[in-house]
Amino acid sequence: MGVINNDKQLCELTNVLLSDDKRDMYSFFLERIKANCDSYAIKDKRKSLEKLYNNYFQTNIDRKLIKAIVMPLIYGKTGQGFAINLKEFFAKENLYPKEIALIILASQIIKTLKNDPVFANVNLFMKALRAIGAFMFEFDDFSIKGYYNDSHIVYYKEEVEEIRIYYKQKGKKYKSQKIYLSKPARDISGCLIKSKTKSINAFVANYIHFIDASICHYVVDNFNNKRTFKMGTIHDCFFIKPTEIPMLRDAYSNGLRWVYQIHIYNLLNWCYKICEYYNNKSHLKCFEQELQEIKVFLDDSEQFINNRKTEVNISCLTNIKNVLLNIIPSASVAEKQRILTIIDYIDKIYLVNSPLLIDTDFGQLLFSDNS
Repeated sequence: MGVINNDKQLCELTNVLLSDDKRDMYSFFLERIKANCDSYAIKDKRKSLEKLYNNYFQTNIDRKLIKAIVMPLIYGKTGQGFAINLKEFFAKENLYPKEIALIILASQIIKTLKNDPVFANVNLFMKALRAIGAFMFEFDDFSIKGYYNDSHIVYYKEEVEEIRIYYKQKGKKYKSQKIYLSKPARDISGCLIKSKTKSINAFVANYIHFIDASICHYVVDNFNNKRTFKMGTIHDCFFIKPTEIPMLRDAYSNGLRWVYQIHIYNLLNWCYKICEYYNNKSHLKCFEQELQEIKVFLDDSEQFINNRKTEVNISCLTNIKNVLLNIIPSASVAEKQRILTIIDYIDKIYLVNSPLLIDTDFGQLLFSDNS
């Protein structure tokens, strides 16, 4: 996440970049939350319990609890979701604050984290992905393209049907009980109805997992090609001999560069589809030349990715930004906001500052010996 969004601080917090010492992102945010503990309050009519709840939270908040919110925060974890983690946290000491109090506390913590400067680039990334997802939903094209596979995500709406069942025990009267069944929602024609919210949420989460998985696949493939026996893996952890750490570090750093280009390719591909839609919609074909140049770049990038080259090239982002700016007058109010969100991401992350992977110092420090 830090690398593809050119976020130096996040790279340091995740030990991708060399820092003064080994860093732990969850401990970092734990200290941030502890520093704000006085501003969080668990309300209860019973003042003695309220004091007990708050004292326990401020004294015992730990890395595990922070990890439960920081890790899935980029997927859009809500206050209600984090409230479940808080409920388990308090239950360890047989404390049971009211659900609404936990939701309020969870929302306060999430707000603190989301407004933290460390998440500035990540927030731009998430907003842009959701804006792109809204367009892709309308185009019915949730495509994510990569070396190992392409994916297409669609979720359908569900509706709950209430059924009452009747049963009778021997010698007694009939009794009834309600049960609720979920089933796919259909329109008047009997066709399944797509869920915009679920589809966009899945698109965002799947893309992040896709990026992580692509790096891991790249590392395993390249590492195994250089040794006589296979490496062991669990999720994104690798089992190797200590003497093979330099080889692993080299494979992972190359994997990051490769995935960076995959991300640029997908970003351009989505933006190209958006621009092509408005170009066709206007019937003026104003951007034929620009779109053709972008299409050539996309074709070259696809070959680049398939050949697993690790050089970084973002030269076409300026072109796509200019086309996006020019299609704004043809868009509706909601669509304009989405386009501006995408432009803001491209501009602030890639065009204002040089990408970290192009920076010579970054290349030297990437996965330096801070293990």
